Amino acid sequence: MLGDVLREARQAKGVSLAEAERGTRIRQKYLVALEDDNPSALPNPVYARGFLRNYALYLDLDPQQVVELFDEESRPTSSRIKAARGEPTRRSARANNASEGISIQPLSPEPIDTRVRYGSSYVTISLLALPLIFVFYFIYSVYSGPSRQAVIPTVVSRQPTVTALPSTTILAALTLVPGGGAYNTPTVYVPQTPGGPPPLPPIAGTLTTTVPAGTAVAAQPTPTIQAANSIVVSVVTTNDAWMRVLVDGVQRYSGTMAKGSSKQWSGKKTIRIRTGRADSVKVTVNGTELGFMGDKNSPSLVVEKEWDRSGTEKVIK
Repeated sequence: MLGDVLREARQAKGVSLAEAERGTRIRQKYLVALEDDNPSALPNPVYARGFLRNYALYLDLDPQQVVELFDEESRPTSSRIKAARGEPTRRSARANNASEGISIQPLSPEPIDTRVRYGSSYVTISLLALPLIFVFYFIYSVYSGPSRQAVIPTVVSRQPTVTALPSTTILAALTLVPGGGAYNTPTVYVPQTPGGPPPLPPIAGTLTTTVPAGTAVAAQPTPTIQAANSIVVSVVTTNDAWMRVLVDGVQRYSGTMAKGSSKQWSGKKTIRIRTGRADSVKVTVNGTELGFMGDKNSPSLVVEKEWDRSGTEKVIK
């Protein structure tokens, strides 16, 4: 039996089943099944033949003879009885048919090339598609180009209109703010042309002042900042305003003050404030109210000013 041959070869080599498992990388239970002639414990016949070849090489046996012996013992009993009687089996019948020269020929004597070639078709389609793409792009550019151009607005320059007012009448409108002081509205007048229309009548709700013709109107005095041993500046915002504050050359604040908020800084020499909303920042220096840092009608609302303890105000360009 095949199992006895494998067991005797292993014992003659002087190795145990555990050593054979490590040497062949075959699990010990499969080696036991091979030596006990127990094919039901083995995997399918393909794996079983592979185990037999490796085990035969490990035991220095001829693997071809070992596999043939395994196939012979694995055949059904009826096939072995027929072989013992000399009767042909299915395998021998197939071998006889092959020896008689039976062959299967293809339907056509010439081989058929079933490979599909698309290379030439792809090249032709690509050559035809490229001109169509260029023509479509040209038509699209021509018809959609004007509508996609940006519309440049036209700016019309007009000369300002100046209306002559009598030199003897000055109108000053005073607008009162609840909880605050009055905004001073500057008055500009043009001397009346001799023989022109009579003076305009007073307007309800306005203050009318009459001065002789040719009399100069005095400008409002600039508030004087009192000199002191230190400098104190406080601000009040009427809108959200960004500002940066330097006290004696050191930055003490940088950020956006909310509408209606106030802050105060004090220094030994100078305080400098830069803001992006000069029309919304009211300044008081050493107790003197200076009004807003800038006018909303000025070209730029970004203003930077500096005050020192002597009462001098400097505009930083």
